[in-house]
Amino acid sequence: MSALVKLDAITKVYWMGEVEVQALRGVSLELSRGEMVAIMGASGSGKSTTLNVIGTLDRPTGGRYLLDDEPVEELDEVELAQLRNRKIGFVFQSFNLLPRDTALANVELPMVYAGVRPTDRRARAARALARVGLDDRAHHLPNQLSGGQQQRVAIARAIVNEPPLLLADEPTGALDSATTRQVMELFCALHAQGMTVVVVTHDRSIADYATRVVTFRDGAIVEDTGPRGRRVDVSPPVPGPTSSVPGPTSSVPGPTSSVPGPASSPPGGLS
Repeated sequence: MSALVKLDAITKVYWMGEVEVQALRGVSLELSRGEMVAIMGASGSGKSTTLNVIGTLDRPTGGRYLLDDEPVEELDEVELAQLRNRKIGFVFQSFNLLPRDTALANVELPMVYAGVRPTDRRARAARALARVGLDDRAHHLPNQLSGGQQQRVAIARAIVNEPPLLLADEPTGALDSATTRQVMELFCALHAQGMTVVVVTHDRSIADYATRVVTFRDGAIVEDTGPRGRRVDVSPPVPGPTSSVPGPTSSVPGPTSSVPGPASSPPGGLS
């Protein structure tokens, strides 16, 4: 499988007043097409900052990033927005649905930005809702849906443009255990259909759905199980000043990868 994501010696520095915060310290990572990857770590470890860099929501301070062989750091803001619309789907812990729009209208939104005709938008949004099992809820408002249904609408919105890369940041944090299982099995199904899925989590049971687990600590990768769940050697973090990223720095036990079920931010949250 060819690499879809290539991070090479990525650094990210934030300034909080006069305090320099090294959120990422020389992160190098390649993600192949069709992988399902969990990124783990304690709060402040750099996992969400890495996801933001991969998703082009945040520019790195240093290093090089290639997305589908395209050098991301050379793009301006308009080009980055176009790249995100074509290549990346996002799912967050908060569902980020427009409260006055139906499920169907929420799913149509990325296609509005892409300039898709209204009739095509409605047809594609309906198909995306059917993929997540919500074709019978297309005309419901978000407050008429359960938390799990709202997250599935968010997933339908993320995949409606058929992006090769799906990024999920703590996507089950607001869900109960039964609904969490349903959402994760949906991610597994999308992965089985060829989509590259990256899930940021601090929860071992969520990471166990992935075929690869990458663990962060203090802005650096400390463990990587590799594309097929084998542990691989990780270079030590790049030397530098001690990071002042807030939050605990306790280590996360090394994972044992398994895929159950059918084959199927910047300053303010430097996690």
